[in-house]
Amino acid sequence: MRSAHISATRRATTSSQIRHFDPTAWFPARPGAGCRFPLIVFSPGANSRPVGYTPLLSHLASQGFVVIGVLPMDQTARGDEAAERVDDVTYLLDHLHAIAKRLAPGLPAQLDAKRIGVAGHSFGAFVASQEAISEPRIRAALVMAGPLRPGNAASTRVPVLAMTGSADTAVPSSLVRSYYDSLPATIPHGYLQIQGATHGAYGKHCAARRTCGIVQSYATAFFRRYLDGVRSAGRLLDPRTPRSSRVLLRTVGMP
Repeated sequence: MRSAHISATRRATTSSQIRHFDPTAWFPARPGAGCRFPLIVFSPGANSRPVGYTPLLSHLASQGFVVIGVLPMDQTARGDEAAERVDDVTYLLDHLHAIAKRLAPGLPAQLDAKRIGVAGHSFGAFVASQEAISEPRIRAALVMAGPLRPGNAASTRVPVLAMTGSADTAVPSSLVRSYYDSLPATIPHGYLQIQGATHGAYGKHCAARRTCGIVQSYATAFFRRYLDGVRSAGRLLDPRTPRSSRVLLRTVGMP
C-alpha cells in the first residue's frame, strides 16, 4: 500500500473564497498488469483530516481499492460549508484524471472510473448521503455516524451501509436509524450498530475502542459487494451469518 498527498484548490460555489481541499490518497503498491481498481472518495468529520482515519482507509487500499480523502475547510470556510463539502467531492470527480496524475503518475491508469463509491464520517456522513442522491457517478455509499436528519434520503439511488455506535452521544443511533428507515426499499441498504461504540470509533482511535476490525471488515465487504460486484463478499452482510455479539445488523435487499 502506498499513500500520497498534494495541495489543490478550487473556487467556492457559495462564496468568493478559494477552497483548499488538498486530497490524500491510499492505493495498492504493486498492481498487476492491466489491473484497475475501484475508487472510494472519503469525507471526514468536522474539523478532521482524512489522515485521522488512516487505519480504515489504508485497510481499504490493501484490499484493492484506491481511496482519496478530501480535506474540509470547516472553521475557516465562508458560505455554505455543507454545500461546499459536497461540491468538493464533485469537483474531485470532475477533475479525477488530473488530480490522480498529480498524486502518482501511474495512478490514472489504475483507476476504474466506472466503479466509484463514497464514504464519510459525521459531517462527512452527510456528504456521503448527499452524493448517494445527487451524483450519478457514485455506485455505493458508506455512511458512518450520521447524518443528523434523514433529509431527502428517500431519493437515494445506490446501496448504502449506515454504521452507528450505541454509545454515540454526538449523533445518537436513533438518528442514524431514522436515516436508514427513510431509505427506499428499492435499493439494498443496511444498518450496522456497534455495541458500546462512541462517535470516534471509526478513525485513529478505533484500536482503543476495539472497533477497528468490525468497521474495516464490514466496510470492505460492502464495497467489494457493491463496487467490485463480488457476490460472495456479501455473505458478511447477510443477517443469517453468525457475527460478534457487539454487532446488530438489519438489512433490506442485502446482500
